[in-house]
Amino acid sequence: MSKTDRYLLFFIIFLIITNVLWFFWGHKPLHWDSADHLSYSLDTYKALKGSSSFSALLINLLDVSWYYPPLVYWASIPFYAVAGTGEFAGFLEMTFFLTLLVISVYQIGKRIYNPETGLFASFCIGMFPITLQYGREYMLDLTLAAMCAAAVYSLIRTNDFSSRNNCIKFGVIFGMGMLTKWTFILFLAPPVLYFLMEGFRKATKKYRITLNFLLAVIVSLVISLPWYLRNIVQILSNRLNELERGDLSLIENILYYFSIIPSQISYPLALLFIAAIIIFFKSNFAFHRKMPLYWFIGSYVLITSISFKMPRFSIPLLIPLSLLLSAIVFFGEQEVRKRKLFALTFIVIAIVNFLFFSFVKIPFIYNSYPERNSWHNDEIIKLINEDKASDKKNKVNLRVFSREDNLNPSTLTYYSNLNNAGINVLGADGFPFFTDYYIKTNRIRGESEGHIDLPAYNPVFKEMKSFASGNTFITLYKLKQDVNYSLPYDSLKQKLSSSASEFFRRYIHSSQKIECKVITEDSSSIFRGKIKSLKISCEGGSTSTKLFRGFQYINSSADSIISAALPFTSFEFELNNIELNLNSLIQSDKFELLLASEYKITSLEITNKNLEEFLQKKNAAPIVKINNNTIEIKNGDKFDEVSLLISEKNSLPVFYITNGQFFGISLSSFILNYMFSKYNPLFKGADAIQVFHTGRLFFSQDKILIK
Repeated sequence: MSKTDRYLLFFIIFLIITNVLWFFWGHKPLHWDSADHLSYSLDTYKALKGSSSFSALLINLLDVSWYYPPLVYWASIPFYAVAGTGEFAGFLEMTFFLTLLVISVYQIGKRIYNPETGLFASFCIGMFPITLQYGREYMLDLTLAAMCAAAVYSLIRTNDFSSRNNCIKFGVIFGMGMLTKWTFILFLAPPVLYFLMEGFRKATKKYRITLNFLLAVIVSLVISLPWYLRNIVQILSNRLNELERGDLSLIENILYYFSIIPSQISYPLALLFIAAIIIFFKSNFAFHRKMPLYWFIGSYVLITSISFKMPRFSIPLLIPLSLLLSAIVFFGEQEVRKRKLFALTFIVIAIVNFLFFSFVKIPFIYNSYPERNSWHNDEIIKLINEDKASDKKNKVNLRVFSREDNLNPSTLTYYSNLNNAGINVLGADGFPFFTDYYIKTNRIRGESEGHIDLPAYNPVFKEMKSFASGNTFITLYKLKQDVNYSLPYDSLKQKLSSSASEFFRRYIHSSQKIECKVITEDSSSIFRGKIKSLKISCEGGSTSTKLFRGFQYINSSADSIISAALPFTSFEFELNNIELNLNSLIQSDKFELLLASEYKITSLEITNKNLEEFLQKKNAAPIVKINNNTIEIKNGDKFDEVSLLISEKNSLPVFYITNGQFFGISLSSFILNYMFSKYNPLFKGADAIQVFHTGRLFFSQDKILIK
């Protein structure tokens, strides 16, 4: 082991020990995104343990997230197996990727310049505050940087795409990088292009360079394409517009990532880097090997083209920056004593900066000191879990009136998942519909909660327990109605029927009467706000597709009427085992559904004319034909021509595409069905209700029927 290798080992041990000390000293409470990612990683580990077959395991691993690539979640499996399913396992995984980043940067610098340059560059990247922050939070950004560095090191080992075996290895790592975060390609395209051009410049048989490059591409596609194909439809349908977020001007967009570098690497280290450029620039040969410079500039241009910007998105840019600035200090033989003095000064200041950033709370300055302040997420979930068990309930709904960074639907969902609690965590939108418990804080932020008058629900929900977190007070409430009304049974039943009919008129547009039939267990149950069943039916009209996609999409706001609706000939559905807000029903004739255990579409008739009317509102006039268990659509929304074969699975229709084109490209039915297997354009189960059923679906005389 060389001297620089030993120094690198000591540095890695230093990072691991300080990271573990930081965690057990108090670390930081989970926030929105880190809680989401930890939930996905837990789902991955549970999929591994709960899959009944190898094919089921592969599907479960691919389906752990439809938006975020899954490599980070897959990588969590061995850490959960060793350290248990708590937060510490996720923390260890991030420490592993921090180590991978440091080692990879060292190897890149060693290959391009010399071992001393690589060692100093790895020290720099390991000391940057933004690296430390995201090396301790379960996010994708530090992992992306680590995979970028590992991929570039693997790319260097291809010897400008002349080594076939190393090109295969590079293809494997590139595919894994694309499964880390889709922006991976923006940071790898410049160095790949650089080494590809170098290969063509040096090789006598250029076709070998082309073949090796194509081999690497094919290998990377074999690894990454299964996930992207399976989820591309949902991504394009639901999240594509996120790339356009941002309100920066053109100049602000161009300068954004450059302007935040001082805060990413800390102002003391930024000043030292500027000093290094001034002192050593004229007496070194750093820019004679220009790959890191092209890497930084090319990736900067590509990542800047995306309007949605955050500091963590550009962590991989710090890799070539560290290499360049390290080379300015160490690549060259002149002024050796001055270089050593500068390096020693830099190391001392960097370590002091590191310790202050990691362990000392500095007023008015953001840093990563351990916070012992608890937001009681775990305690709240365990309390609800015990309470629902005493009520003999398998699953309950929790509404969250808080958008605090560390107390929100994402953090509570993670702790529910961690405790296998069977608690469905929902936001405030839709309250009080389908609510067993709700949480509020004394610092409510956000527009979605502003219209809700929580004190009005005092007769319906009772306080269970209050918690304190710093200056914020958290209160947990439980559904528990105080019922004290004396109305005739028939009058109350009629009031419920008419108010429910009026409510569902928001979602069913028809000139016909909406029938609402109330079925009770006994004459006294309705006076406790409980009824056995509510059946809603209508002959002719159109309905919002929200009624097909589950009641988590239905809320109580007055502006929830949807104009674009699917025409039908007849439609009937029912809700079973209901508890409703008796106070709002009697006081204001307002229908508010508090609980229901089952939602079932019992009858539906849709003709080919109905489908044509619905599709014409969205695109050019389609031709629709229903026959022999097949819907044929020409000039459709997503396809030039589609045949949808509908079958039943778990009571919900499953759509199989037998012929079609995707963005004008003809694809086999196998690929199309693989792409659309997770995307059901109409039916979806309901999270807010435990059971969602449809009756038997079949075709008859140009009609789709559910009976």
